[in-house]
Amino acid sequence: MTHHSSSLHILDQFRREWDEIFVREKGENEVERSEYLSLQRRTHGAVLSGSKLLQVNKTLVCILGGRQENPSLLARDYEVSRSCLTVDIYTGEICQKASMEEGRDGFGQCLLGHLIYVVGGDSDEKEVDSVERYDLLRDRWSQLPCSLPDTYTFGITVVAIKLRFVFGFGGYSRDEGCPPYERFLRLDTLTNTAWQSLYIQNPLFNAGFNYGVFPIQESDNSIEFLVFGGHNSDYACVKSTYVFQTKLTDFSLSKYQMLRPSANKYQ
Repeated sequence: MTHHSSSLHILDQFRREWDEIFVREKGENEVERSEYLSLQRRTHGAVLSGSKLLQVNKTLVCILGGRQENPSLLARDYEVSRSCLTVDIYTGEICQKASMEEGRDGFGQCLLGHLIYVVGGDSDEKEVDSVERYDLLRDRWSQLPCSLPDTYTFGITVVAIKLRFVFGFGGYSRDEGCPPYERFLRLDTLTNTAWQSLYIQNPLFNAGFNYGVFPIQESDNSIEFLVFGGHNSDYACVKSTYVFQTKLTDFSLSKYQMLRPSANKYQ
């Protein structure tokens, strides 16, 4: 994404507003503490905000959800976990849009045409299994009947395919950690009724979450995804990479193939 001077100017303006708010609330005799807290917000807070970014067109980026203690952008109190902000990367204009029905962080997000899907996540120390859809044209959120089928809701990665299907990869549960076997999900947005679940057992691979997922090949009836990175149940980094292959007509025929370390130059 290209940085534009107008955008950077606006963001710097919000940083200065945070500085002024801290000084005003704490008093002049606590300026040092204010500067420290402001630094935390710009560094540590930025890393742990839990918000998700999604570029919806050439100029517009959406900032969704996050943790209440680490707001992403606005220099005023707002309900961070349910928030939906847009940033125009050319003009720097920031707009606060309609809020999600349910607060969340660590969720999956994807774009299908003018609709944003948010899936799962975590909120207030509990799993969030709901799925919501945002209409960019109407500025309206709606909760869908297709909740996730289990408690592995945190750190799920979702990818939209052919303006119809949403595929889910990985996930983490506070009580159970990661699934016992690698789990894949599929939702047909023409019906939005239920997720299809598929578990594939492979002794060479441990299930994880926070994956990077990228579609690498598409045909009329099949899709291949490159799945890489992420964390396991111990929050250790996952170094394995594999290709997930699925048939659009029969999800149960899906399979995945591990890439040998010699073939992965990024390991």
